[in-house]
Amino acid sequence: VHRDMSLNVPRQKVDFVEILQFNQLGTDLYYDFLNLGCKLTASAGSDVPWGGTIGEVRTYAYLAKQRFSADAWFEAFRRGRTFTTSGPMIEFRVDKALSGDELQLKADRQLRVRARAWGDPQRMAPVKLEIVRHGEVIRAAESSDPKHPEVQLDFTVAAGHGAWIAARARGGDGTSAHTTPIYIVRAGLRFWKYDGVDELIAKRLASLAEIEQIVADAKQLNAEGKLEKDRYRKQLALQGDALLERVTRARNLYANLQRTAEAEREQRRPSGR
Repeated sequence: VHRDMSLNVPRQKVDFVEILQFNQLGTDLYYDFLNLGCKLTASAGSDVPWGGTIGEVRTYAYLAKQRFSADAWFEAFRRGRTFTTSGPMIEFRVDKALSGDELQLKADRQLRVRARAWGDPQRMAPVKLEIVRHGEVIRAAESSDPKHPEVQLDFTVAAGHGAWIAARARGGDGTSAHTTPIYIVRAGLRFWKYDGVDELIAKRLASLAEIEQIVADAKQLNAEGKLEKDRYRKQLALQGDALLERVTRARNLYANLQRTAEAEREQRRPSGR
C-alpha cells in the first residue's frame, strides 16, 4: 500500500483512503500524506466474504438539509464531508467549516473548534474524543457518566501557518471513528506539516526506490528464463518500463514539493506571520 500511495497520491490519482477495516483504525500512512499537504477523504470498507460482516465499519456522508439520494450521498462523499466509524458517532466543525472543507485565511487568527462524540449507552461508555492537528492530539476529553456516553469539546486554537485538523473517537468497547480533516489554508502556503517535510518526502522516495528494485529483480529473473511459470512477475518484467515512467513522474512531483518548501521558508519565519 505504501508503494502504491507513494506513486499515485502525488499524481492526484487517489481521492479517498480506507482507514478503517475489521474494527482496526490505521492512520499512519493517512497522516503522512495529509502532512505532505495532500487532501484525502476518510473512508471504510467491510472485506466480506473474506472477513468480518457487512456494516461492521461504515462511512457516513453529511447531506445537511438535502433530501437523501444516492447522487446526493456520493456528492457529499466527493466533497469529503465524511466520517468513518465502527461505533461512535461524531460531529465536527472549525468555525463554520465541515469535514472536507478548505478554510482559507489571509493571516493567523483564532479558530473555534467544536466536536461531539457519542454512542450506544449499553456498549460504548466511556467515549473518548480527540482533536488531531498534523497527527498530534491538541485537545481530548472523555465522558464521565457511564449511562450517557457523550462528550463535547469547544475551544479555540491559532491557525498558525495552516494545518489539517480532524476529530477521532474511541468507544469503551474498542470501537473507533475518524473524520476527514478540515484544511486550514494560509494564502500562499500549503497546509502541510512543514517541519517534517524532509522526512516525509524521504519515506516516499524510499518507497519509489523499492518499486524500482522490484522491477529490476523481475527483469533480471525474466532474462534468465526463470519466470515462465510466474505469470504476475513475468508481466511485471514486461511492463516494468511503463511503471518506471510513473515512478519518474512521482519523483519529479516530490522534487517540486521540496522546492515549494524552500520557497515557503521566508514566509514562515516569525517576522513573516
